[in-house]
Amino acid sequence: MRLAQTEEVLRRVCANGAAGAQVAVRAPGGERTVLSHGLAGPERPLDEETAVAWLCAGKPTLGVLFLQLADEGRLDLDAPVTAYLPAGGSRADQVTVRHLLTHTAGLAEPETDGGAPAGWDTEWDIADGFVPGWDWRYSRRLNWLLLNRIAAAVLGGDTEAPLRDRVLAPLGLKQVEVAPAQPVPVRSAGDWLRYRVPSPSGRAWVPPSRLPLPAGDPSARLVGRLVDLLDLYEGLLRCLDGQAGVLPGPTLRRAIKLTPPTGSGVEVCSEGFGVGFMVGMRGYLAGRYCSAWSFGHVAGLNAATMLAGYADPVVDVAVAILVNNVDAGTVHAVRSLGSAVYLDLGVDGRD
Repeated sequence: MRLAQTEEVLRRVCANGAAGAQVAVRAPGGERTVLSHGLAGPERPLDEETAVAWLCAGKPTLGVLFLQLADEGRLDLDAPVTAYLPAGGSRADQVTVRHLLTHTAGLAEPETDGGAPAGWDTEWDIADGFVPGWDWRYSRRLNWLLLNRIAAAVLGGDTEAPLRDRVLAPLGLKQVEVAPAQPVPVRSAGDWLRYRVPSPSGRAWVPPSRLPLPAGDPSARLVGRLVDLLDLYEGLLRCLDGQAGVLPGPTLRRAIKLTPPTGSGVEVCSEGFGVGFMVGMRGYLAGRYCSAWSFGHVAGLNAATMLAGYADPVVDVAVAILVNNVDAGTVHAVRSLGSAVYLDLGVDGRD
C-alpha cells in the first residue's frame, strides 16, 4: 500500500520543526502499513519498534473496562458516583459515572499536580456555575482517578490486572506495558521515544525517566508502539462488525453515539465525548474527511508532542499518528496527516 500524500506530509512536518513523525494505517479490508520519518531520540531514527507513553491516549481502555462491567450488571453507568465512593463535596451526589466517562461532570480540577491543594482528589466537587450533563469540560486526571477507584471498588482490587486481562490481552496487545507510577521506564531507554520539548536553554530531549506518569490510573501509564495503538482500534472495528472481541457491537455502538449535552440547545453535536472516547473527531484531529462516527483519543505533552489513535467505522479505517514536535502547529500537523491518509486511501466519511 503506497501512501504518497501521507509520506509527503510526514516529510513536510519534520522539515517544519518536528523531531520525528509516524503514521500507522489499517485500510479498508485490513491491509496495514507504517510510515516513519525523523528521529526518536538523539541520533536514533524513529521506527516501527519505537515505544511511546500513551498517556491520555490510553484512556479508552478504561472506558472499555467500564462498558464490560456495565454489560455484566456489576455497575450502573447512570448511578451517582457516591453509590461506589465516599461522598466528595456538597454537590457530589449530582455526578454520575457516565458524567465522569463523558467529561460532562464539570469537576473542579487543578491545572497542575504540583500546585494542587491538599485533598483535591478526595474532597472533590463540581466547579462553580457548572451543571453536570449540561456541557463538557475535559478532565485531564481527576475523573479518571475517580473512575479507577470505582472500578477497584467493584472488582475488589486495583485496575491494572483487569486492564491487562480483560482489555489488552484479548486484543492481542502483548507488547503494551503498564509503567510504574514513579517515572521509571519499564523498557530500556533505547526502546522508548525521547520527547523533544522546549527547555530553558532551548530545545531538549526529555528521557522517559522524566515523564509525568500519574499514580492511580494505569490506563494513563500504558507504553507501547504506535502499531499497538492501531491494533486497539482495529480490534474495536471488529467488535462493531459483530466479531468476537472485548465488547459486543451494540454496546460499543451506543458508547460512541454522541449525544449533545442537555443544555447545548442543539440536536446534533459535531464533536465531543462518548463513553470513554472522543467522538466526531473531524473538527479536532482526525482530518477533514472522517465521519461523525469516528472515535478515539489523543494525548499531548506540553503541546510539543501529540499522539492520536482513532477508528472510523463508516469507511472501515483505523489510524494512529505520532508527531514529536517543538514548534507551534502540532495539532495542525496531526490533522493534516489524517486528511492525507483518507486522500491516499480514496475514502471520505463525510455525510
